[in-house]
This record gives sequence, C-alpha cells and structure tokens, in this order.
Amino acid sequence: MVEQRTVNPRVAGSSPASGAQANGPATARGFVAASRAGFPRLSSDANFAYFRGPPFVRFSSSLILAASDLVPWISLIELPEPVTPAEGVVYSTSPMVGLADDGQRYYVKGPKTPVVFAEAAGYCLAREAGLAVPEWAFWLDPRDNATFFASREIQIRSGVVDLLRADPLGVAPFLQLCIVIDIWLANPDRNMGNIVLDPISDSGAIVKRPLAIDFEKSQVLRGESRFQVNMLNGRSFWPREELGATCQGLPFPEGCCAVVSAYDEARIYGLLQGVHLDMHIPPLAWFDSAVSQLADRAHKIHELTQEAWS
Repeated sequence: MVEQRTVNPRVAGSSPASGAQANGPATARGFVAASRAGFPRLSSDANFAYFRGPPFVRFSSSLILAASDLVPWISLIELPEPVTPAEGVVYSTSPMVGLADDGQRYYVKGPKTPVVFAEAAGYCLAREAGLAVPEWAFWLDPRDNATFFASREIQIRSGVVDLLRADPLGVAPFLQLCIVIDIWLANPDRNMGNIVLDPISDSGAIVKRPLAIDFEKSQVLRGESRFQVNMLNGRSFWPREELGATCQGLPFPEGCCAVVSAYDEARIYGLLQGVHLDMHIPPLAWFDSAVSQLADRAHKIHELTQEAWS
C-alpha cells in the first residue's frame, strides 16, 4: 500500500511523520521516481508523483508524495535563538536553539542543504548501525520555508573522559563504534564537544548514557569528491584533542567493523533515500556518489580502521 501525501508548504503543527497534510497547493518541488535496487530514484518534474515503490503514476493537477517517515518534523513554539558558544569555542555553522511543541528543546542547523542532509543522514546511518544519538527531526522555518536539521538538546555536554576513566568497560564499546562510524562517513570532527551524556534511569539509578552528535562535517555526505575523500587515510578520522588521547588505549573494534561491513549499496541507498524523501528537496547532485562511496568504505572498513588504530 503506497502512502500518499501533499508536498510543502507546511504550517506550524503539521508533521509528515504523523500523516498531517500540507496546507495549500503543491509547490514546484516535484519529482518522478524510477527504480534502483528496489528503491525509488528522484528526478525533476512538477507534473509527476513519486512513491517508495512501483507502480509509478502520473497526476495532472497536483503533486502527491510518499514520504518515508524515516525523519519526523517538529514545530517550534517560537523562532529559535542563536546559540552563544562557550569561551574559546568556534562553531563552523550558526546553530540555534528553540522550544518545540513536544516540550523539548532542539538545536537546529541549516538551511544549507549539505549541512542539513549530512546531519540527518549521519544520524540515520549511525543509529541504524547501533550508535546512540539524540532524537532528531526536520524543522521548517515559517519565514521562508527553509528546511533545518533539529537535534534534541542533551543537558550534559562534557564529562565523557571522566566517565571513560570511571567505567572503561561501559563506555569503550560506544567510543569504538563511534570512531568506526566516523571513519565510514569520513567525518573528521569528533572531539569532546560532540559527545554528550544523557542521564537515564536504570533500575532506580541514574546512568549517564553517551550519545554522538554533529555529523555535518562528513566528507561523503556533504558531497566531497571520491578523489578528495580517498586522499585521507583512516587516521584522519581519529578523535581530536583530549578525546583522541583518551581513546588511544581502546582495543581494535573487530565487532564494530563487522557491523559496518554488512552495509551494501542497496541498504545504504534505501536509508539515504528515506532521508532525502523526507527533506522534500530536489535531487542531490552528489547522492549517487555518496551511496557508492559509503558502500566502498563499508567494504574496506577493516583496512581503514586499521589505519586509524596504527
């Protein structure tokens, strides 16, 4: 059964994840699907519809979409405010923070497509591979219909090194997988500032669960060329600064490499396509390249990780 949904514009409170319809006529952000490995492929044409699978049907008056519902949408109660960085910290983007209608605060980044797609796709691939990340969503800026990436705020933004020292057996598996995921995505930006601790209740006790954030620097997901990415060996994606020094004693992550190596091109395509569909944007020029690069890097993840651990 194919789910059908009208395209943007959206109004505050609407959510594709909950099946809410957009308010107003379809925009010119139209696409048509063709099949590749069982998944749809996008191309521009405002008179067509796309679906997650065949058959593909032409509509003459309005555009109908079948979103994947892989990434939900949130509505902010008020416009987000710029985040003031801590002393000595420089943000590569200009993150903002705002309160959503679910009662949670979210950090939002965008609206440049490489940033939004890299963050959302990075979160998606990381979670699918077993790496803990915060809840995330898209947010539509009502002022200009620009799409932003939104990540739920986690209160504790430091202390992972102390936690590693206090509970190395508990935290080491998270860090090992985090490093392998960064190598796979060609993400050179892992440091103390983008691992956060989420306090959760476990059998009556409060446990600090580490979560990974910030995948916007993923060279593959941002659309960097294969040539440029391949110039960087695995060591280029080792954690930086104090976190990198602390991770030096970690055992080689054989199991984590096995997890990533199981991702073939069709599986990666399906996940990235889900993110792309939910963003409701025209085709990405680097989409096929990103899928191919990730499949190649998954195939040789053991070799790349050995370079990082050397």
